[in-house]
Amino acid sequence: MRKLLVGLVLALTLLLALAILAFAQDGTIGQFQPFSINIQHEEPVTVTSTTMTAAGEAITVTTPLTLNVAVRIDVTGPDIVEVVSDGATASSVELFVAEPEPAPDGSGGFVDSSGHIYTVEAPDGVTVGQIQSKESFIGTEVFGRLTNDTDATLRFVQITVQFFDNAGTLLGVDTGFANLDEVASGQSSPFQVQSLVDYSDVAGYAVQVEP
Repeated sequence: MRKLLVGLVLALTLLLALAILAFAQDGTIGQFQPFSINIQHEEPVTVTSTTMTAAGEAITVTTPLTLNVAVRIDVTGPDIVEVVSDGATASSVELFVAEPEPAPDGSGGFVDSSGHIYTVEAPDGVTVGQIQSKESFIGTEVFGRLTNDTDATLRFVQITVQFFDNAGTLLGVDTGFANLDEVASGQSSPFQVQSLVDYSDVAGYAVQVEP
């Protein structure tokens, strides 16, 4: 959407310049005078990078950046229009990727970036990683990525998530599916599971993958 708006601004600006040129050629506004139009724009973008941890797990890090774009349109004659870009600069960001933190209770689970303890159960040949939880507009969302390390194609992979509070009480069970209907051998697919469970009540969750 933002790219479309930037394109429209540039198009309208150039159209204005051409309209002025047309009037100048007809003599309507008198003798032509060279002019310049300067456009400066800050465009927020998101950069996603993937790296491997020492344990062999692929982790994707998403970082917001701001691109600063400067464009100058020089109109030096009735038939001479030059568009000059002063280049684009981006704010620098340092990325730190950490391995999943083991749960302090010795359960064999991990702690996500929100501080929730989670466990993962998946069949042999299916690797599950990059699991996170966040508050959603309906309650709680759990998302991650699964990789098919088998020789077969997995179809309609179902992900079930059980949510627990601090006392270990089951708050709810919800299911979702891998974004890809078919996950070929060696292929990965993200997944999301939406739940009506109140995010503030969640202390932990269990993820189960059922191909």
